[in-house]
Amino acid sequence: MIFGEPPIGTVELAAFVIVQIEKRAAESMAAGMPELKKLAESREAWSRAVLNDLAELGKNSKFRVSPDPATGQGEYMHDLIWRLQLPRSDIVLAVESGWSYIDDVLDGLEKLMHIKSPLKLMISGLSKHGGPTNNIARLLGRIQDEHLRTFEQHVCGETYLLVNFIDLTANAECYQFVADQDGKDVRALFTRLVLARGATP
Repeated sequence: MIFGEPPIGTVELAAFVIVQIEKRAAESMAAGMPELKKLAESREAWSRAVLNDLAELGKNSKFRVSPDPATGQGEYMHDLIWRLQLPRSDIVLAVESGWSYIDDVLDGLEKLMHIKSPLKLMISGLSKHGGPTNNIARLLGRIQDEHLRTFEQHVCGETYLLVNFIDLTANAECYQFVADQDGKDVRALFTRLVLARGATP
């Protein structure tokens, strides 16, 4: 593959993200916040927390991370990226998050489509059954029909991972798409990624 191998497997990455969100959910419940306030605050707090955790994982794996307040490195193109150490600057993981609405998630995914990286992670928090236009099934259909299948710059081997936390709970469903050819792929399809029960990174 032109980009090289992904820096971490999709199962391992999904399990890591899920474990981090499970911790945040437990903290939210322990804080005893009223339900509506908890949901509103959780979107921002959980997103910030999991991005921070992914940044630490990247640094521990010897990647340069952006953003990284410890080095003064601000956000660079995406919510989070891992890059190889200098003198190389290859991006090996790009991350976007959009918790509330399908359009937020699609905006993040479109950004990921235009980045050169072997692994692209989208984190979302859509409902499983919440209305005809704003649920995970509708999101998957729109990603495939309006984005992946019409995009003409796929690179064989690049991998997209979607981790969706249903209704802002720690209950997650994970999906992946691996481009099997360069250019346009009219058959592009997200498939369900099944994690072993109790899988941890």
